[in-house]
Amino acid sequence: MTPSELVAEFSRRLSAAIPDAKLRKLEGASNLPFKIDAGFRLGIWNLTGLKATDTQPLLFASRLMLPPDRTLFLALRFRGAGLADLIARVDQMRAEGREPKNVRFYIHPNGIYLALSDIDSLATIPPEAGQPVRADVAYYADIEHGSNLDPVEVSFVQFVRQCMGTTPLVQLGAAGASVGGAPINLASALFPEIERRIHALGAVYIRSLLERYHVALNHLSHKHFVLLTGISGTGKTMLARTYAYAALGIDSLKLPSANVYLIAVRPDWTEPAHLLGFMDMVSGRYQRTRFVEALLQAHHDPTRPVFVCLDEMNLAQPEHYFADVLSAMESGEPIHLHNESQDVGVPRSIDWPGNLYIVGTVNMDETTRPFSPKVLDRANVIDMSAVDIDAFCAGLKSRSPELVGVLDQPLVDRLKRLSNTLAPHGLHFGYRVIEEIAKYVAFSTGHGLLADALDVQVEQKILTKLRGGPEHEKMLNDLFVILDGLPRSRAAVERMRSELSLYESFQFWR
Repeated sequence: MTPSELVAEFSRRLSAAIPDAKLRKLEGASNLPFKIDAGFRLGIWNLTGLKATDTQPLLFASRLMLPPDRTLFLALRFRGAGLADLIARVDQMRAEGREPKNVRFYIHPNGIYLALSDIDSLATIPPEAGQPVRADVAYYADIEHGSNLDPVEVSFVQFVRQCMGTTPLVQLGAAGASVGGAPINLASALFPEIERRIHALGAVYIRSLLERYHVALNHLSHKHFVLLTGISGTGKTMLARTYAYAALGIDSLKLPSANVYLIAVRPDWTEPAHLLGFMDMVSGRYQRTRFVEALLQAHHDPTRPVFVCLDEMNLAQPEHYFADVLSAMESGEPIHLHNESQDVGVPRSIDWPGNLYIVGTVNMDETTRPFSPKVLDRANVIDMSAVDIDAFCAGLKSRSPELVGVLDQPLVDRLKRLSNTLAPHGLHFGYRVIEEIAKYVAFSTGHGLLADALDVQVEQKILTKLRGGPEHEKMLNDLFVILDGLPRSRAAVERMRSELSLYESFQFWR
């Protein structure tokens, strides 16, 4: 498409999304956006015709030329109180004897600053920028590539989200409908639509699991807390992420979302400050964490869900670092952060937001800590240890055609037999292992390497976890039969069988 056609198509989408708005667009190179410290300049508009009596929503649209050859469109919408503030700012310029002819729009987390001269940095707001105004929504689109944003575009959209603060950033689809930013009302949503969106994102989960997860998250209006347990690699984090994206209306996992927070729990978290931050007495500012950012975002925009996934939640003791959150979530009382009287960047306390959804993923093994009854009593716990290899492999082949020749029925059947043999002892494997085995074999085949790639992978990815005692004798015997044709793996199992016979115990690592 030509540049003119791209501009016309973005204008059409905006008009379809907001038919009552008046559109002002920029095309000239001298007006185009560019990044500056702590924000960026969207463009320059002539606002001389703007009057206090105007009530029609205004759209200000600009296009960004990103390397190597991408065009990303961005637009701000002002209506209602935001439009009134915009007009008031323009009237202020007139009162100062300045004609609002070439007004620069500077985007910053505080809001939109309007200035009649160039600003080099927003790290410190200059007086000529005046008081900020706020758009009620921002729109973006790559007309030529849809949701297939390249890494530069993804990085820029993430930057824009940071600059927009709590203002929603919505991706416009071909029909003018939002494909990123229009959330579902989870309390009243039709479940088939949520399920359809999750599967469209490429995730494969059985309906009963999705139903359990959806109900567990939404059956209480004030508390949304679920623990996903099971062996590693069964898609616990992916379920949390795809459900959040489906609820938010984002149609690709490649796109960023300011409403989804993936927070990795560290083993050294021993107190609430690791999750909630602390007051830094040297700087006089509160050291915010990503969890506090999520709390504030949910608090400031109660109409939009915010999702937090605490990944590997039991690497540390939840009763220590999670205690304050657990108490506020259960009681509805505010979370207390500090006692300072001056502005330190966060309020003294934050009311518990009813639109905050918390999911903890839990791997139950010797590296993690058990949950106390106090935590378990306050959460819904869903075990995801069961693995549907047939469904997963079918979905994997549809997403990755290069794996069709690898995941033939004999290989799938062998993986199922291995999993079924190991499962009664809690030693089976998840979807991540299956996908990585398939890609390992495909890579080896494609490059003419490792004729025994499958044998190597079974040893490296599955057998390395094996250890036990006399109660595992039948398991080892069954594995020896299943691994017929895989000499490397069979030899490893035979060695463990011999060790069990001699020492009444065995392990892969000797």
